[in-house]
Amino acid sequence: MPTLFANDARKALNQRLARLRPDAPPRWGRFTAPRMLAHVNDGLRMALGDLPTVPKKLPLRYPPLKQLLIYVLPFPKGYRHVDHHFTQFGV
Repeated sequence: MPTLFANDARKALNQRLARLRPDAPPRWGRFTAPRMLAHVNDGLRMALGDLPTVPKKLPLRYPPLKQLLIYVLPFPKGYRHVDHHFTQFGV
């Protein structure tokens, strides 16, 4: 899935969102559709800096592990988290 900065990608996600019903059953997991949307929105708000977060004290936050993760290892691109949860509810 392309980046959310691409108009076509945003339009496709909006179309999928419009098909989501509040009572839609999940294909897996325990989220309800409204709770899934809150979860996805919180993630996007954190990425935009609109929702404050507290740093976790994990080894990956320290160099050189952080640089290895960011610059060397392949990392999925394209905001796949939203796609994953939309697929969870069949949209």
